[in-house]
Amino acid sequence: MKRQWLERRLSQIPPEFGIPELDTLTARPDCHPEQAAVIEQLRANPDASFLLCGRNGAGKTYLGYALHVRALRAGRPALAMKTRDLLAEFRRMETGELNEKGVDFQAQVTSEQLNETPARWSIFLDEFEKARVTEFTSEMLYALIDAAWANEHQLIITSNLSHRELLRRWGQINETYGESIVRRLAARCIGVGMC
Repeated sequence: MKRQWLERRLSQIPPEFGIPELDTLTARPDCHPEQAAVIEQLRANPDASFLLCGRNGAGKTYLGYALHVRALRAGRPALAMKTRDLLAEFRRMETGELNEKGVDFQAQVTSEQLNETPARWSIFLDEFEKARVTEFTSEMLYALIDAAWANEHQLIITSNLSHRELLRRWGQINETYGESIVRRLAARCIGVGMC
C-alpha cells in the first residue's frame, strides 16, 4: 500500500520535471550560474523551509519538486500545487462546487488539517505570486501559511517576485495580509535568490 501511495503521489508531478531526486541533482549553470550552491544548500537542509525567488527558467520549480519527492519518500504527508490552483480549490470548497470525481481529497490541505495532524507536512506552493489577489484568496493563503508556520510544517515556496514584491502583491487588498503572510514566510523559510 505504501508503494502504491508513493507511486500515485509521484505520478502527480508534471512530466516535464520527471522525478527529481535531491541526492542526485546535477547543477545546470546555463539555467542559473549559482545553481550548484543552491543545490548544496538544499541538500544540507532538506527538511528546512525555503522561499526560492528569481527569474523564470532558473530551476526553482525543479528544485522545489526535488524537496517534495524527498518528503514523499520519507513517508511524510506532502502537497505540491500551483498556488492559484490550491486557492481555486479552496474557493470551490467554500461554494460547494467540489465533487468526488474531480478532486483527490487526500491532496487537500486546510488550516484545520495542518493544526490537527501530528505528522510534519511538506507543502510546496509553486508560482506563489500568480494567484489573483482577492480578499478571499488573501484570507485563505494567510490561514494556510499561518497554520504551517504555527505547527512548524515545511514550506517550499517559489516565486518570480522578491520578498518585498510579495509583500506589495499580497497586501493589495489589505496591507495586513501582505505583512502577515510575508512575515511568516521570512520567519520560517530560508530565502534563496535565483536572479
